[in-house]
Amino acid sequence: MTGKARWTVIILILTALPFSACMAGGQSQAGLPGYAYRSEAALQGYRTANEHRALLRRMPCYCGCGQDPQYTSLESCFFSPQGGFNAHAANCAVCLEEAEDAAGWRREGMTLVQIRQAIASKYQERGPATQTPAISPGEEVDP
Repeated sequence: MTGKARWTVIILILTALPFSACMAGGQSQAGLPGYAYRSEAALQGYRTANEHRALLRRMPCYCGCGQDPQYTSLESCFFSPQGGFNAHAANCAVCLEEAEDAAGWRREGMTLVQIRQAIASKYQERGPATQTPAISPGEEVDP
């Protein structure tokens, strides 16, 4: 191996090292778990969930996860009750799409009640909803 080729290999190895923690299931530099990097959709979904956690807490999930009592809202598809992350959403297209829709509608200025109605309208045929408590009149969450 020539000197130039050896340096190229060394640079490639050093460049790849920061990404190895992400792919091994550890926390990335962005604070997301490795499974959030399984796909671009999963990565975007976990970023959205981090940014709009309070909103997702008030939205039911329609992927069918609500049959398990640990799932009480869309938030619980991304976060565990102990405060860490939950891997469920990384492999669930319904959870990822629902989170993106809720956040997008929030950015458009929809109220919490309007977003919840839109979520139900779009996703109710996908599966049974989690038992997320109803929204009180006038209730809002921080964006």
